[in-house]
Amino acid sequence: MLKGVFLKIMKFVIGWGALFCPYKKYRELCFKCNRIYSWWICNFIGSVGEDVLIDKPCKLEGGGNHDIQIGDRTHIQSYCVLGCWKKYREQEFSPKLIIGRDCNIGQ
Repeated sequence: MLKGVFLKIMKFVIGWGALFCPYKKYRELCFKCNRIYSWWICNFIGSVGEDVLIDKPCKLEGGGNHDIQIGDRTHIQSYCVLGCWKKYREQEFSPKLIIGRDCNIGQ
C-alpha cells in the first residue's frame, strides 16, 4: 500500500517537473553537460580533433590514455571504455588507439 502511494506521489512530482522542463529542454541541457564533459576528458587523451563529443560517463583504462587519437567530428556515446594497456604482468606494449574522422561509437 505504501509503495503504491509513493509511486503516485512520484508520478505527480515528475509530471509537474515536466511542465517546467519539457523533454526538448532536457535534451538541450544533456547536450550542454556532455559538451563540458568532453572538454574535460579530452585533457587526458593524447590527440583530439575538432568538434569531438564524448558523452558521460566514458572510462579511460590501461594507462595509455596519451596513445589515443580521436579524429574530427567524432561522437563517443555513454558507457564506452577506451583503453590502451602499456603493461600486462611482465609484458610491455606500445599501444595506439586511433579513431578516425566522422565516427560514431555507440554504447
